Amino acid sequence: MKKQLLTISTILIIILLGIILTITLLFQQSLTADLKELKELFEIQLQRSYTQAVEDAADAKEDEIYNKLWSITSDNPDLIWREIDGKPQVIDGNLDFLEWL
Repeated sequence: MKKQLLTISTILIIILLGIILTITLLFQQSLTADLKELKELFEIQLQRSYTQAVEDAADAKEDEIYNKLWSITSDNPDLIWREIDGKPQVIDGNLDFLEWL
């Protein structure tokens, strides 16, 4: 009797795990499809925003123009560089632009 109960319990546990796994896989597939759709929508919105920004910049107003920009190049003496994983990165520099913000 105990052996039959143990066998039935084992079978029920296996069935329950199968159901959980099936539901998890279906949910994951649904989530993956949703994420793919969100990524596509994000890329569309990003492209639209970029296009609008370029169109807006083509007709800049006087108060939208900032003339104190400086280049982020290795020959700019106002910048401090370091290398991380073999790639150069700016870590400090002239922060005059903060006054503009």
